[in-house]
Amino acid sequence: MQNINNVLVDADACPVKDEIVQVGTEFHVEIVFVASYTHRSRKQQGNWIYVDSGQDEVDLYISTCKGNRSRDHTVYGAC
Repeated sequence: MQNINNVLVDADACPVKDEIVQVGTEFHVEIVFVASYTHRSRKQQGNWIYVDSGQDEVDLYISTCKGNRSRDHTVYGAC
């Protein structure tokens, strides 16, 4: 089984951010939320990356990370 260093989460309208942080903490996995600037949150648990607010910008960022093996991210499903 592959060791997971971190997980990217599509945070735009994700209703389970707190639960994701809790599970990440339990398993010692860094959680990286990716959101557009228009979905900026005051409550920011975990690490955040903000992208432009264009349609599918978050999805494009995450899919680019998935295809780029030089980045240290593991990509799983979005909320």
